[in-house]
Amino acid sequence: MSAPLRVDLVDPSKAFKNAYLLRAQKAAWPSTATSADLAYSSLQRVFLGERDRRPLIQKLLDTAQDWDRQCLVLLQDQTAFDAWLFSEIESICELPFAWSQKPKKDQAVVMHEHLSFGAAQKFVNLLLKDWWALSKQAIELGPLCGNLHAPLDDIVVKFVKRARPTVAVPSSVVYELNKGMYLRLQEVIIELAGELHSDLGCSRKLNRIEFEQLVWGWIR
Repeated sequence: MSAPLRVDLVDPSKAFKNAYLLRAQKAAWPSTATSADLAYSSLQRVFLGERDRRPLIQKLLDTAQDWDRQCLVLLQDQTAFDAWLFSEIESICELPFAWSQKPKKDQAVVMHEHLSFGAAQKFVNLLLKDWWALSKQAIELGPLCGNLHAPLDDIVVKFVKRARPTVAVPSSVVYELNKGMYLRLQEVIIELAGELHSDLGCSRKLNRIEFEQLVWGWIR
């Protein structure tokens, strides 16, 4: 009787990182003013009349330094990581940042003095995505990178909505996303990542950043 066929499944991590770096060629770790500005540029089109982003760029650089000091401890525990992440998001939301929201038809321009939760979460999560793609610490921590969150934007959220029609999602991540929606979407992404990994022939379940990269790079 012949032995059963053994199939070697592929670890997707390196492929996802390479795909991200092909698109984000100015990504860097340790983070630089240029790479932090790249994260900002991903949302620049929605900030009408933005006047001074220097406090934001400096805060992102400070966040990167803090993460470098604490990541080995924080990623050991999901609760500890989540607490740190939301603290950084809240700090960014408190920064002075004057901008105007693109008006809908027949509506007045809406002025803002601070960044929204939706914008702040993307900035921090993109910063951590650079760390995941480029840091030797991320390689060493391996599976613990599954505790990182997916950067949420309209492309990722629309895919989640197609896959899970009953999930409440914002029509705009920058304008409408709140913490409750954010947490629910991160939970659903974990579920969807689990469903996809066997279909893709991967040796393990995708983590949330890999899922986001898959949506951005191949599915959308």
